[in-house]
Amino acid sequence: MRAKRLLGLLIAVLLIAFAATPASAYYYTGIHWPYVQHQKTLIYYNPYPQGQPAVVTEINSAANSWNGAGANFQFVIQAGGPNSWGAASLDPQTGAETQYWYDINNIVLQAITNFNTNVTYSTNGAPNTLDIQSVAVHEFGHWLVLGHASATDAVMLPTIGLGVIRRQLTSDDVLGAKAAYPQNPPMP
Repeated sequence: MRAKRLLGLLIAVLLIAFAATPASAYYYTGIHWPYVQHQKTLIYYNPYPQGQPAVVTEINSAANSWNGAGANFQFVIQAGGPNSWGAASLDPQTGAETQYWYDINNIVLQAITNFNTNVTYSTNGAPNTLDIQSVAVHEFGHWLVLGHASATDAVMLPTIGLGVIRRQLTSDDVLGAKAAYPQNPPMP
């Protein structure tokens, strides 16, 4: 009888503990850009070497969405830098693709994103197009080395439909950014 009470008490304590822990659906890989003690991590990007002004505006707006997340990093424009945005012929089911390279200490060295030349984009979520800013916000999440989330409204959801605008970071996206770039990051 006493063992059943103890088991019941243990289950109750565990249920309370799990209920008090906020659920999150973000996925952080553990890889990150170099941390800087007492400063924000600066992540430089070259917005679009081909120089299409509307695309550059959308990419910069996407960077600013993440810059406002309250995490300990800042996306900064650097024309001609190695971290860049471009275009490539990709699978028609792919809106864009981000690749990043990192060293043996899980420190990111470079990131490149290509928009798909086989897809039609818009700046307003027009029917049968991908909203370029929505795609850019998602891909910048990959620059932070966040994986795909399972929260149905998250920017980091693996897919986005044609004509859909998903530019606003959710609390889940923000939690992922803050987990990857905390205010007091561990220093090597």
